[in-house]
Amino acid sequence: AAWVAARAGDLVRICAAAKRGAKVARGDLAALSFLFGPRVVESSPKDRDGSCDVSAVEDWLATVRPPAAPAVHVAQLGKSVRLVGGGAAGAHVIVEGCRGARVYVATHCETCLVVGCVDCVVCVGAVGAVLRVVACERVTVAAAAHRVVARNCLGCDLQVFTPSPPLLCGESRACRVGPCGYSYAGMPGDLAAVGLSETPNLWKDPVLVDAA
Repeated sequence: AAWVAARAGDLVRICAAAKRGAKVARGDLAALSFLFGPRVVESSPKDRDGSCDVSAVEDWLATVRPPAAPAVHVAQLGKSVRLVGGGAAGAHVIVEGCRGARVYVATHCETCLVVGCVDCVVCVGAVGAVLRVVACERVTVAAAAHRVVARNCLGCDLQVFTPSPPLLCGESRACRVGPCGYSYAGMPGDLAAVGLSETPNLWKDPVLVDAA
């Protein structure tokens, strides 16, 4: 926590310097390396004293900052079936407020959030970062993801393939965790696209995180 606070302080100081039109000092360039990666120090344009103009850093960061992933929003479905295909590849997928629906995401995505759903089945091909299931009741989620988190869920089934222990947080009760049995023709390629094709499955090692 102290390290995070220090890095946040670095960023606040650098932003304040930017407002004043000041230069970014050599030490602050080193701080930026913690926030954006060591290439900032190695490759950003510098003056002779090791400092550089704020605008130069901003221009340089614009060239290395990854583009924002698009969002795909499936919301308020009733008793129906929705197939989300390859057009959602690499997107942030949100399944929200559905009741009695079946949602199939037959592609890889960056993140997936299933929130406020009841009596639904949600199947996701491969999640490059975090799959979150929040405030759901009697929902079955089948997915492969680097990290799986369930928070404040009741009676949900998590059928997952994940190299990290699933996290059950908050007031989650009567939830079950099992191995993912969901598959489709393009799933091996989607697993490879997010780096999940050759990883162990730690679904058996869920961690309970106390609400307190």
